[in-house]
Amino acid sequence: MNAYKKIILLSVVSSAAFSAVMITPALPLLKQSFQLSDSNLQWIVSLFLICYVIGQLIMHHWPIA
Repeated sequence: MNAYKKIILLSVVSSAAFSAVMITPALPLLKQSFQLSDSNLQWIVSLFLICYVIGQLIMHHWPIA
């Protein structure tokens, strides 16, 4: 694997991990701003994690992986 593909792969993986860390502190603000219930926040986190997993599966079968 050449260096260009490694850089792209590492940036995709690190950006996904960084976004997972960023959503947690934003939950109280989301709850207040959009007047969401706790169950709605749980759905937001669940949907985020499901999309994260699907993205990782797609990246696993993409040529740069």
